[in-house]
Amino acid sequence: MQDGLEKIIINGKGIPNGESADELGLVDLINNRPVHLNKIFDEIQTRIKDMNEDPEWRDKMIDYETRMLEKEQEAEEKGMQKGIQKGFTNATISDIKKLITALRDFGGSNEQILNRLKQDYGDQFSIRASSQSLLVHHRSYQRA
Repeated sequence: MQDGLEKIIINGKGIPNGESADELGLVDLINNRPVHLNKIFDEIQTRIKDMNEDPEWRDKMIDYETRMLEKEQEAEEKGMQKGIQKGFTNATISDIKKLITALRDFGGSNEQILNRLKQDYGDQFSIRASSQSLLVHHRSYQRA
């Protein structure tokens, strides 16, 4: 982004490695430690203290942090549900492949295999059989 601004990423938990006193002071502020370097840091700390003592500002921050936590929890739940669903899908496909292999090992024809798959998984899969192959397609995750 060409906006003329210099962007600095600060690791407040990192180990100092040649940073300036101002940069180290900023890290101390981030970690809620007092800084006595110059007038700018004194003004910043005064402003932070005033904001923390303002009940309206404190309520806004608590509300903001609560909303962020709720969004994080919601995203985590959605991710867990997607992972569980994908795991079930993959397990089902794996089970079907094992069933097909076992039925073939016992001499089952494509027609017999097709009938067994329809019986066991008909509501979840569409199955096409030809004289040469048997294809199984899951509705949400296709795999031949």
